[in-house]
Amino acid sequence: MQDEAFFDETEQLEEASSAPTDTAARKRAWRLRINYRFIVQHTPYILFLSGLALVYIANIHYTEKKIWDINRLDKEIRELKWDYISRKSDLMYNSKMSEVSDKVSGQGLKPLNTPPQKIEVEKK
Repeated sequence: MQDEAFFDETEQLEEASSAPTDTAARKRAWRLRINYRFIVQHTPYILFLSGLALVYIANIHYTEKKIWDINRLDKEIRELKWDYISRKSDLMYNSKMSEVSDKVSGQGLKPLNTPPQKIEVEKK
């Protein structure tokens, strides 16, 4: 038993001593296999993933552009809404009876003290 264990250990040591040269050769073979064979075999898959990445990037750019447009339009709507409210407020103020009478008093017009009269025309 002990002899078998001794022989197993010596075999492992011999394999370990020859392993660095064998490992280097395996690494080189692996690199070559990755470089050429892997790329050639997986070219369609790599192209598909590249296409998906391009579509993903384009989609992100398109979405960001739409968000910028939405924000710009939202700001413009708020500005137009405030402009509408301010113009409406000015119109309401300027259409008051006192404001109208002040503006036309320079032209010789003055407010009526008597109510308007209805004119009736007889049909013949």
